Amino acid sequence: LLRLRSARMFLKMMFDGYVDVGEDKNLLQQQSDGNAESESGLPCFRWGWLSAAGTIVMLAGVVALVGSAVTHAPSENSLRASQHQLRSDAKGHHGLALPASIESPQSLGHPSPKTMEGGDAVPPSPVESEGQHQASASEKESENVKQEASEIAEVPKMAATTQKPANKIGVVKHTTATPKSTSAATTAAPTRGSTAAPKHNTSQTDAKPKLKEPVLPPIQRCSWANEDCHTTKCCSNIECDKNFQNCQGFQCFKKDKWDGGYAGCKLGAPADWLGTVLGGAIVPREIKPAPEDTQTQGTSLFCFSVVMWNLPPSAGYYDSEANLANNWKRQGLGILHCDDHMIVDGLPAPRSGWGSTANIDVFIKYWQQVHDDGRYKSHDWIAKVDTDAVFFPARLKLHLQNLRTPKGSRVFLLNNGYKFKFMGALEVMTREAADLYYENAARCSSGEGGHSGGEDYYMKSCLIGIGVDIQVDETLLYDKYAAQNGCGDGWAACFHFYKTVAEWNGCHGEALNAQKAHDDAWNAEH
Repeated sequence: LLRLRSARMFLKMMFDGYVDVGEDKNLLQQQSDGNAESESGLPCFRWGWLSAAGTIVMLAGVVALVGSAVTHAPSENSLRASQHQLRSDAKGHHGLALPASIESPQSLGHPSPKTMEGGDAVPPSPVESEGQHQASASEKESENVKQEASEIAEVPKMAATTQKPANKIGVVKHTTATPKSTSAATTAAPTRGSTAAPKHNTSQTDAKPKLKEPVLPPIQRCSWANEDCHTTKCCSNIECDKNFQNCQGFQCFKKDKWDGGYAGCKLGAPADWLGTVLGGAIVPREIKPAPEDTQTQGTSLFCFSVVMWNLPPSAGYYDSEANLANNWKRQGLGILHCDDHMIVDGLPAPRSGWGSTANIDVFIKYWQQVHDDGRYKSHDWIAKVDTDAVFFPARLKLHLQNLRTPKGSRVFLLNNGYKFKFMGALEVMTREAADLYYENAARCSSGEGGHSGGEDYYMKSCLIGIGVDIQVDETLLYDKYAAQNGCGDGWAACFHFYKTVAEWNGCHGEALNAQKAHDDAWNAEH
């Protein structure tokens, strides 16, 4: 009974932490009176206190160990939450994602699940998990801390390479660096009005094939009337009647019977010549458009106009050339829309019956001034435009694109279907054709028959005679001389002639309205 009571006190001290002395003083008195030094007496009572204290110490140690484990080994949910926050911060500020190794349960110190034969994952038993966790907790914890620290450290390192300088208010912006393509192909811009996204070429096989260089024909080299045609066996001179309807080319006749003797270009053989025909007149050669896989001439324009600043109007109801020129200069129109332009000061010259300058020699000098200026060499085409012409360089460029002139061709354009098809209000040729003209200008002007007709016919005869080829676009020029009145054509590049400021401005406005109607009709059709 004493032992049971002692045990009761022991248990009470262990769980309640105290002993009700009043309740158990009889037990204590019995132990004292009986001098009971048994193992269930006061020593047992004292042992109970000591045991309780030891138990408390032990429990405190256990609590400390558990608290330390919780502190150093957070739950999987807390780890995932903190890593999710870290990834969100990294993506939000740097556009970067943490390595996938941080996201795996294995990287968090959790063992990989076993797999059954069927492939389903079997979760480890609590005992097995606890044993494995206790056996490797400290080792895995150390490895994971190092791994996570090194991976997280990569974020600011990678972001530092994409950090932009601070803006004016001191805010540093971060962007994801876009790698530059190593492909030679460039991203094509979408066509205006197209809803299709641009295609991004990433390899050489996707790039557009390189265009071929055109094979240009050799220059036709013939002789003028005052030159020996024994070698060339062809003649440059062509003569026409006053309406330019009936034209006849010169022929190369042999003068004497000796080999290597003189031969000359004539309309007919002189009576005292041998008269053997060695060749005929040069035949203008028309250049066809370049194929789609071949390079074409660019459309850069150098334009010039000749202005007779001091010449009065040719008739009382006309404006002077100075007034006409100042009108389109003030509005920034006409040749001022070319890639480059030049205004040549006109020289005094006699007039023809319709008010145009008829002196071919002064125009030869004007062209020479363009050569001496030299700027034409930086452009693909050269255009001479009359002062009283309403001219649209942008439209001319569209015509040039449609012609697809092979790159480097020596070409001038037949611009109208009237008479000899080359009217002087708009004379257009390639830079290479102009170069060939300047090389042979003296030959053109000195040849017999070289000064017939007006300036435009002279230039056409000269260009053909020295071997410049032709292309035909009879819709380039809308001319009153060809009975083409009005400016209601939305495609023509030039309208001639409008000799008052009011008429010139009216034609310009009418042509713009016609162009809009033309474009709307084309868009509807295509």
